[in-house]
Amino acid sequence: MKKKSKNPPHFADRLLESFCVPQLLEEVQGDLHELYGEWVEEYGERKANWLYLWHVIKFFRPFAIKRKLQHYTQNTTLMFKNHLLIAFRNFSKRKSFAAINIVGLTVGIACCQLLFLYISAESSYDQHHAHAKDLYRITTSFQNIDGMAEHISTSSPPIAMTMLSEFPEVENATRVISPPGVDENQIKFGEKSLFVDKGLLVDSTFFSVFDYAFAEGNPEKALTQPNTVVLTQELADKIFGKQEALGEIISIGNSIGTYDHKVTGVLQNTGQKTHIEANFFTSMVSDGLGSFVANNDQWAGQNFVFSYVQLNPQSSPHALEAKLPAFLNKYGADNLKELGMSKSLHLQAVTDIHLHSNSEHELGQNGNIVYIYVLSAIAVFILLIACINFMNLSTAKASQRASEVGVRKTLGASQSLLIRQFLSETMLIVLIAVLMSWLLVEMLLPYFNYLIGKDINLSMIHWPYYLLAGLFITIVTGLLAGAYPAFFLASFQPAKVLKGKVTMNLSTGLLRKGLVVFQFALSVMLIIATMVIFKQMQYLQNKNLGYNRENL
Repeated sequence: MKKKSKNPPHFADRLLESFCVPQLLEEVQGDLHELYGEWVEEYGERKANWLYLWHVIKFFRPFAIKRKLQHYTQNTTLMFKNHLLIAFRNFSKRKSFAAINIVGLTVGIACCQLLFLYISAESSYDQHHAHAKDLYRITTSFQNIDGMAEHISTSSPPIAMTMLSEFPEVENATRVISPPGVDENQIKFGEKSLFVDKGLLVDSTFFSVFDYAFAEGNPEKALTQPNTVVLTQELADKIFGKQEALGEIISIGNSIGTYDHKVTGVLQNTGQKTHIEANFFTSMVSDGLGSFVANNDQWAGQNFVFSYVQLNPQSSPHALEAKLPAFLNKYGADNLKELGMSKSLHLQAVTDIHLHSNSEHELGQNGNIVYIYVLSAIAVFILLIACINFMNLSTAKASQRASEVGVRKTLGASQSLLIRQFLSETMLIVLIAVLMSWLLVEMLLPYFNYLIGKDINLSMIHWPYYLLAGLFITIVTGLLAGAYPAFFLASFQPAKVLKGKVTMNLSTGLLRKGLVVFQFALSVMLIIATMVIFKQMQYLQNKNLGYNRENL
């Protein structure tokens, strides 16, 4: 005879588990399982199943039904308000403690934000162009007749425009020339005369390859005619004041020659960063150096032109670069042989120029990615010091809040609820510190710009990203600074606390001492690094060069 199963119906068990309170479930379920075995022996399995289900349903009573914890967790809004109220009460009771924590975090976060602004500004060069990902500069590597190798950021005059006609991958091209030997240009307009640096010659395609906002003029037609010039807004204001500049004739003179130019555009001052910094741009088809470039057919020498190409989005720069040796040999083999040079061409992403370029003969002063890494590490260290300071102060004051923890646990507060409460207090302190740090950054930014020799302003920052960065700093700093104190305070046992037997164990003491040592080690390291850099700069500025600079 087949033995009858003594396992109760699974769905009835799941029903009981779904509504029964945990503290009763094990006992009730065990009793029902024993009864089910007796019912099977007496009535058979089918009737036993129905009896089991009926007793499960009968147990569906108010005292046995699961309920959500009423105090603190049923209403999230009330719980949040309660946490805020407790936090403000604690601040009012311990004003000096809260002030020290807020000031420490404010200074640390403000330093991080200043460094973030610098890093953000340095990393934003040439990112604003519509085709930024497809823009490349043609650089040159060669060996001369003496066997000396050199890598430069320029190339010969015909290369860029020939690539535009030769390769379907190249969608557009332009050239930029900083006139050799010209440090200043004399600009005259009527009775007004001034000396201006950073004047560049560019092709008519320049403003279609690179994006500049125009206050006056049409970027597509601005430099198509000979002897035309586009001015920056700052220079136009110096020359013309509030008068409209478009169509005016100015004289531009330098060591190459003096020529009249018609103003065909004025650039807006958007604050966007680019490695091509200039006060004015003149047309490549102008008289003087422009005529020389137009008639230049050198492929080996005359490497003084900054050449740029815009590739099709589907094209691979590596595949195109692999074609350049054959391309250079096709047009420049005789010229290279005549000069006894070995030359190669390369493509460099425009977005990498400012921080990653180490070529010679750059158009301007570039940054260095190493400095970005160092400053990022310093920012993290400063924030870490501020967080450690907060943790040490919080754990040092732990005994003063032990009674509060004991009373709350006695009244039914769980450890997880206490952790959330202490983290909420920390988040509130950090949020106040972040808001105060924004005010501090606004006050310190002019002095910071003077120190680093940059012109960073908050109008250059995309505020949604800046606010997201502030929110990120708040959350990370709050968790980093508040996690250990929250878990430490919430771990107090109410029986010992209420008897006044709270003691710091050995591991807690060692951890606090370790944090203090680590904090001071980081501080000393940063102070020493600052002193070394300051001494080096002072040495460079005051070094005896062997002549009187003031009289030279």
